[in-house]
Amino acid sequence: MDLRLIIVLYSCALVAQAVLQPFFRGGGRGQGGGRGRFNNRRGNNQGIRGSGRGHYCHGVSYEPSWQYCCGSDVISKKAQTCCNGRPVWNGKDLCCRGSVQIGGAGSKCCGSDAYHPDKHTCCRGHALDKKNQDCCRGQAIWLNRNLCCSGRVQNGGQGWKCCVWLL
Repeated sequence: MDLRLIIVLYSCALVAQAVLQPFFRGGGRGQGGGRGRFNNRRGNNQGIRGSGRGHYCHGVSYEPSWQYCCGSDVISKKAQTCCNGRPVWNGKDLCCRGSVQIGGAGSKCCGSDAYHPDKHTCCRGHALDKKNQDCCRGQAIWLNRNLCCSGRVQNGGQGWKCCVWLL
């Protein structure tokens, strides 16, 4: 083989390696990782990587003015947020204490779980079914066995009423 041909092939290999290297760094797209720091409670994303002109997320170029680098994915700021390195769809899912939860419209976080305020009540980080339970000063009670009278749990159940003494 001619020496000039070997030099040309070697040069091409070096250029190809330089061009393709960003795509193989960090495990590639879709293979998890989530090495960045994200905090969507304050609405900022500390996981945006890149400097100077180009911004890259595991080798994929993105525009930080309207996109996030979330784990190993590039996501839209308008449609999604980032929850502990995982994309979360706005209006569909919630990020509850760093855990992605399926919520839907009107749902809220209760601890690390999602709940619907029209069907549930949140009591010290636990979602309670409003049909059967209530929260009495941070204590879960069963409505068929207990009453909450002035913030105190009392024996009783459905059909019972609290008696308030006035002095």
